[in-house]
Amino acid sequence: MQLKIDVCGMGGRESFAFLLYVNSNVYKEMISKEQVLEAATTACEIVNKNTENNLSIAKISVNKANNIVIYLQKLTNVTIDDCANVSKEIEKLLDRDVEDFSLTVSSMGSK
Repeated sequence: MQLKIDVCGMGGRESFAFLLYVNSNVYKEMISKEQVLEAATTACEIVNKNTENNLSIAKISVNKANNIVIYLQKLTNVTIDDCANVSKEIEKLLDRDVEDFSLTVSSMGSK
C-alpha cells in the first residue's frame, strides 16, 4: 500500500489543506499456487459430482500479476461447458475482494 501526503498552502501561514491518497493497487500479494490448486480441485469435484464427469487438473500456473491459467483433462474430450463450469466454481471459491485475479480455464488440447 502506498501512502502519499501532499501539503498545499491555502493563502495563509496557518491554513493548510492536506490531500491524502491511498493506492492499494501498487502492492498486492500473489495468490499462492497451493490456494489455486485447492480451489481448482474442489471445483472439479463439484462439477464431477453434478455432471458425472471425471475431470482433473492437468496443469496450473499463477504469475505475479495474479493471472491464473488452469488446464483440465479427462478420459474423453474436455468440453467448453466443462471449462465454464469449473471456472464458475473457482470464481465462487476465490475472493476477488481479497485479491484480484484473472482466470483462464482450458483443456490441454486434443490427444
